[in-house]
Amino acid sequence: MRSVLKKIRPFSLKTVLIVPFVLQIVTAVGLVGYLSYRSGQKAVEDLANKLLEETAERVSDRVNSYFDQSRQFVTLNRLAVEQGDLDLTDVDQVYWRLWR
Repeated sequence: MRSVLKKIRPFSLKTVLIVPFVLQIVTAVGLVGYLSYRSGQKAVEDLANKLLEETAERVSDRVNSYFDQSRQFVTLNRLAVEQGDLDLTDVDQVYWRLWR
């Protein structure tokens, strides 16, 4: 009879009770760690994308501002030539106009 019980119960009661709890704890900690890691990666990726978009918008605004100033400068000088205020053959006058 004892040999039959030893074959049926090869593990002690202590082992049978402890192992499932340890496995459960290890699984829970591993799952929480993995989910936390993935969440952190997503948060960093979202922040990086937001930063890239903001940087691109700022660069675009600066470039547009620069070109707007250039367009205004060209338009004002074209109007000055059309109105006769600026004589393109007079180098000194063109120099001082562009300098200002």
